[in-house]
Amino acid sequence: MTLHDAAMMKLSQWWKRTVRTGYAYALGSSIHGTSKERYCVRENKRIIFWGLVLPFMTLILSCFDTSFISLLLLYIFQVVRVGLGRKDLGRIRFVWASSMVLGKLPEAVGLLRFYFDRIRNNEINIIEYK
Repeated sequence: MTLHDAAMMKLSQWWKRTVRTGYAYALGSSIHGTSKERYCVRENKRIIFWGLVLPFMTLILSCFDTSFISLLLLYIFQVVRVGLGRKDLGRIRFVWASSMVLGKLPEAVGLLRFYFDRIRNNEINIIEYK
C-alpha cells in the first residue's frame, strides 16, 4: 500500500487509514448490510473475531493461565494461510498478509468508533490519515 498513490511512510498513517477502513466497513454494513448482497457483513465478522474477540479472549483467559497467550499464534497461522493464498504478490505476499491480518486491530478501533458515534448521535466525519 505504501508504494501507490497513498504514499504512506509512517506506521501512524497506516494505523489511521486502517481505522478509517474499519469505520467505513461498519458504516457500509449499517446502511446496506441487510440487502441481498449483505454489503460489508463478512468484513465486519472478520474484524469482530480477529480484532475484538480473539484479543479480548486471550487477555481474559491469560489472567487465569498464562499458557492462553499461545492463542496469539493463531495470528501467525492466519498470516501464513493468507500469504500462501496470494502467490501473485511474490516476495511481498507475507508482508501484505501481515498487514491484512494485523490490520484487524485498528479496523476494530474504527468499527467501535462508528458504533460509539452512532450511540451518541455524533456526525459521521471522514478520518484523515495524512
